[in-house]
Amino acid sequence: MPRIARSRTLKQTILLVDDEPEVRRLLQRMLLHLGFQVLPAKDGPEALSVLAKYQEPVHLLVTDLQMPGMDGRKLARRFAELRPGAGVLFLSGVADEGDDNQGGDVVAVRFLPKPFTSKQLAAEIHALLGDTPVD
Repeated sequence: MPRIARSRTLKQTILLVDDEPEVRRLLQRMLLHLGFQVLPAKDGPEALSVLAKYQEPVHLLVTDLQMPGMDGRKLARRFAELRPGAGVLFLSGVADEGDDNQGGDVVAVRFLPKPFTSKQLAAEIHALLGDTPVD
């Protein structure tokens, strides 16, 4: 199981899922810098395993849409069952993926096309969490 990455200003917890190791590491650094606790996973099955072992609240799923095996939408549906009320931020390098970004029973869903800046990522996350970012 991946180690939990903790920021110094620990607040909300984000489950981060991306099958590309370099992208996942970059996103994890961005999220830590923004003050979030991060639970990284390389794919849907690993993310579900992390959720099964992590009993604290998980406030948001940030996931790539296109992954081998379990794609982001399927993961979002399972995530909604395990963590009702949490939001989902879909990421994708494919421009038209955002047209059908539904996550099943997920309460709040947003889409952020790749590439994006840390500021854009922060804005989407804070919109989902309903809080104001601290600069």
